[in-house]
Amino acid sequence: MDLIKSMREEYGHSKKWFKRTHIANIFLLALAVATLLVGNYLILGILAVLVPLFILGARVLFTHHYEIAEQMRRLVLLMDSLEIKPSQAEIAQFAAEIGKGKVKVIDFVPPYYDSKLPVGYNRLAENIAESAYFTKFQSRSAWMTFGLVCALGVLVVVLLLFVTTSALNIQNKEIIARILITLAVFFSAGDFFWIAIQFHRLHSACESIFARGDKMRNDKDLQPEEVYQLMQDYNCALIQAPPIPDWIYGSWIGRLNASWRQELWR
Repeated sequence: MDLIKSMREEYGHSKKWFKRTHIANIFLLALAVATLLVGNYLILGILAVLVPLFILGARVLFTHHYEIAEQMRRLVLLMDSLEIKPSQAEIAQFAAEIGKGKVKVIDFVPPYYDSKLPVGYNRLAENIAESAYFTKFQSRSAWMTFGLVCALGVLVVVLLLFVTTSALNIQNKEIIARILITLAVFFSAGDFFWIAIQFHRLHSACESIFARGDKMRNDKDLQPEEVYQLMQDYNCALIQAPPIPDWIYGSWIGRLNASWRQELWR
């Protein structure tokens, strides 16, 4: 089993299901608006039950694939930094999780990270710092993007609410007001808002983790428990946030690779 390839595939599956939750949430929003306009509620009622069930299932699947990908990433980190090889039980578990059948070995040829330090805890600290360096910029872009969508959505809805309630007759005012208030709630307290909050927390955590890792990588008296705590903090920060969208990852990866190598070898 090619560990890097399998890890990227699991991240890919996770991001696909994460994207589908967005689409389903937008559809659910449209459904909520439709209930204010349509007199026959039978079909809308059925959809109102099915769509949340789909969202729940999509979230379970995206979380499942994300957790597997994260387990593989942690394994890559330890193999690259400390040459800790997975046990046969871990190999069997990965094979079962991703449906590969019987797998006896995990194919991985280090290095995966850019560190030139020898195998050891300083290398582990530097690899964590590299990961946090990439994540802090990507998560900043993500929270600013989702936050901007929420802010613009609320602003547009407020403006439309003001304009339409001033211009339309009394009967239409009530319908339009309900629609716009529904949209306002979606943008101000829906998934997009909470995603922005989660990415902001990830960005803040990675700034701190990077600063600590940057100091640890050159610390000659570095203790194992210090770097393991750093690794645990980074793992917890990642698992509490959704995956970075591909379009944000792709827009940053080239410049981050170049800037990190310049920082590493200055």
